[in-house]
Amino acid sequence: MKKKWFTLLATLTMVAALGTSVSAAPVVDQSTDAVSAVSSASPSDVLTKDQATSESAVDQSEQEAQKVVTKYLTAMHEKNFSDAVSLVKDSRYLSEEKQIQKYEEYSKKTDFDKIEVVGAQKESDSSVAVTIKEDGEKQNLKVLKDGEEWKLVLGDGNPATVKALNPSEISTNAAVDYYRLSGVQYGTVLIGGDAFSIGSSHSATIKGWQDTGINGVEAKNKYEIVEDVWNGWKDWSVPEKIYGNSSENNSKTWYSRTFDGIPPGSGYHIRITGLTQPQGYGASGAGNVYVN
Repeated sequence: MKKKWFTLLATLTMVAALGTSVSAAPVVDQSTDAVSAVSSASPSDVLTKDQATSESAVDQSEQEAQKVVTKYLTAMHEKNFSDAVSLVKDSRYLSEEKQIQKYEEYSKKTDFDKIEVVGAQKESDSSVAVTIKEDGEKQNLKVLKDGEEWKLVLGDGNPATVKALNPSEISTNAAVDYYRLSGVQYGTVLIGGDAFSIGSSHSATIKGWQDTGINGVEAKNKYEIVEDVWNGWKDWSVPEKIYGNSSENNSKTWYSRTFDGIPPGSGYHIRITGLTQPQGYGASGAGNVYVN
């Protein structure tokens, strides 16, 4: 009988010990840990749905803008000028016929196959700056959303540019290699309407006169040589600022300046920027461009 009681007591003691061991084991609530992990993440690590959508839209805009520029460069390289025209908003020309004519000229002077699209930066929901590399130099092109399409924007919007590049559509008094200005005030930009070519001398010389017609007020203008290229005006000369009045009827008082280091070629123009002060006063004048 004592033996049975001893066996029973030993069994109960083991059960009690096992029960203590089980009840002491920790219970892990996995759902609580998951919530804790999310709540402990920093705000910068948690991307909201709106933020994710916004970042995706930015990428999409930049991609679409880069595609437009790439398509334009390809169309110009392959001489598909009608396709090129459909991809741009070009303010420089008054007719599609003139635009295609000029694009054909640009294609002969530029190797569009070597122009690279190297990046893009969204400026707004409808504007992206696309970076290209041409002859080792980077420059930005503006691409705008026009309705449902993206368009490459060409031209500076200056009426002087339109006047210079559409001589057959706009009546001017200019003859070949001749420019004239009338009452040009500070900040006004004029571009000679007649394109000229540069020869083996790599230089061009301007000779002319300028005058305010007012005693005590000097005529001041900046003169430079620019080239008509596919995406706007390219500066080729160090600007010359010319101060002082001279007489139209006395050539001994005229100014003369020479611009050097200009590559042989065509499509060059004279650009004049008014600098006469005080505000409200303007300068008139005229001149010729001489090349060898």
